[in-house]
Amino acid sequence: MMDKKKNLALCGVFYVFAGAYLMGTIKMSKDNSQYPRFVGVVILVVTTLFLIQVLLSRNTGQAESWKIDHKRFFTVFLAGVIYLGIMNIAGYYPATFAFMVTVLILLKQKKLTALFIGTGFCLFVFAIFKTILGVPVPEGVLF
Repeated sequence: MMDKKKNLALCGVFYVFAGAYLMGTIKMSKDNSQYPRFVGVVILVVTTLFLIQVLLSRNTGQAESWKIDHKRFFTVFLAGVIYLGIMNIAGYYPATFAFMVTVLILLKQKKLTALFIGTGFCLFVFAIFKTILGVPVPEGVLF
């Protein structure tokens, strides 16, 4: 029973996050806001699907098919918040690399695998955004 209450609370957290995220897109121009609004709607849809599953399993007494490790979830969420703060200081690439490696290690990946994935992701983003599209990424004080 306690897990269901935690899952309902988690749904509430995601609804608040998605609402705040979508409200942040209101002041954006129509051209720039299409993708962020799409992401916000996807978050709402996935949260609603999860809420429906939690409510249905509650009424029918079925075992939940999704088991959420709440401690790990909130640890990764906290890492994401720290990542956003560090990005303004260190810049996108160093902060993203550190975030990817940290989260992958928290999610029980091998350290070498986490290093390769972090490096590969940063190189991929650099190739797509900087080289092909010519779109700048957030710059920090250091980089």
